[in-house]
Amino acid sequence: MQIEKGDKIFIVTTTLALDAALWDSYVVHANATLGNHFTKAQYIQKYTHNPRGYSYHTVLVDKALGIVVGGTSAIPVAYQYFEETLDFALSCDTFVVESYRKDFTLAYALFNNLTKHLKSVGIPFFLGIPDQFTLYPYLKKIVKWQEIGCLPTYALPINLPKIVKLDIGILNFLYRRCLTVALSVINGLSKVQYKVPRIYKKQDEGYNPNFLTEQTHKEVVFRYRILEDKHRIAQVVYFKNKDETVNPSALKQVLDYFIQHNAADVVVYIGTLPFKNHLMVTLPAKYRKREYYFMGKVIIPEKIDAAVIHDFNNWSFGFNNLDIR
Repeated sequence: MQIEKGDKIFIVTTTLALDAALWDSYVVHANATLGNHFTKAQYIQKYTHNPRGYSYHTVLVDKALGIVVGGTSAIPVAYQYFEETLDFALSCDTFVVESYRKDFTLAYALFNNLTKHLKSVGIPFFLGIPDQFTLYPYLKKIVKWQEIGCLPTYALPINLPKIVKLDIGILNFLYRRCLTVALSVINGLSKVQYKVPRIYKKQDEGYNPNFLTEQTHKEVVFRYRILEDKHRIAQVVYFKNKDETVNPSALKQVLDYFIQHNAADVVVYIGTLPFKNHLMVTLPAKYRKREYYFMGKVIIPEKIDAAVIHDFNNWSFGFNNLDIR
């Protein structure tokens, strides 16, 4: 479907139906604008690795130049919604080339056209975590997305002496030994109260080894990525026991791995958990570089209850729900 607006064309399409020349242009300008380094094959793999085998896109084309100057995408993801399984749409890769941003309605049109198409294919909910400083206020004020909640950030220093600039090998070693004992005591004494989520990602779609590392430690499988800042930050995005359960003991085994192998200076987990996390510290706002606002828009109210889906307490949601696979 094509919608003309002056000297520009909005093309609403699917991954596999986009013209090859436009794909090439998309890769160049999406990478330049978003700071990505993806190949065409990597974009296609990302957009086709889902229950429907393709994603939905609105692509903005400069009619005179025949190049892509903007776009937004929606990846179908299967979610358990109470007793039903429904495909929701994950928003990603929204961009408008800088020289075209004077027209602030272009981003609105990208989302509006894509949202209408999602409704036509039976997807009832459009969700995502937009950039806090750019897209978040635009979605909230202009596109009228609903803020559902802010993802909590949990952290555990693995090499605290190094972090506070007392980087002496024996101090780091002694700290890690004490930390191992402390985690065992806390895990043993803590009373576990589980919260059963009503809305959660239905299936594990695997991971992309270009972005994540998968590791098995004892009875736990987990995935993480190392972020190099002043220190080695291990961001854990997924962990489960081999029997598919998630509990504090599984989290402890993940933390034990990083302590025993000295594989990071800090371990971070961003997202909800089905239990109270006594093993890590909830990072105060002043130490967080950014917030992760979980937002969404109900597209088909006959399929889902807006009050229910906008209640953060009903969700299991974290970085494993996003497009970093």
